[in-house]
Amino acid sequence: MEEGVTISAGLVVGIVSACVWFFGNQALPRCVMIGLVTFSVGVASTAVGGWLQNGVTWVNDQVGSLLGDLLDRPKLTTPGTVLWAIAAIVLVLWVGFAFKKREIGFKVLGGTLLLPYAIATIPGTVGELGHGLLETIASVVAWPVIQLLGL
Repeated sequence: MEEGVTISAGLVVGIVSACVWFFGNQALPRCVMIGLVTFSVGVASTAVGGWLQNGVTWVNDQVGSLLGDLLDRPKLTTPGTVLWAIAAIVLVLWVGFAFKKREIGFKVLGGTLLLPYAIATIPGTVGELGHGLLETIASVVAWPVIQLLGL
């Protein structure tokens, strides 16, 4: 039941954010970004989110296998994890600076949708803290929607 509430609230917040962006002449860009993060966290709690996470793991394994073959170490998976973590950190910084400067376009909004999946690839405590922070933001944003819908 909890996952249905999360995806329901995330879907409502995502639709409202998209309507504000498209029909509001790109008004409230920061609110739209926060709404898209809420939507993305809601989707991550579903089977689609699991498939996306499996895709990230598969790419990680392929990069590790390729680099392992090149370096003559067949069981090497660390380089894939390191590359994903670096890409995730770059994505977080890019979206964060765009959020601060209000330079928000479709590329930044796409990066915002990928943010929860990217942060989940960062290993260790930093990844756990980042993922927990996004889940907290999403639950705070989704709480009024849950209360209004009676979910």
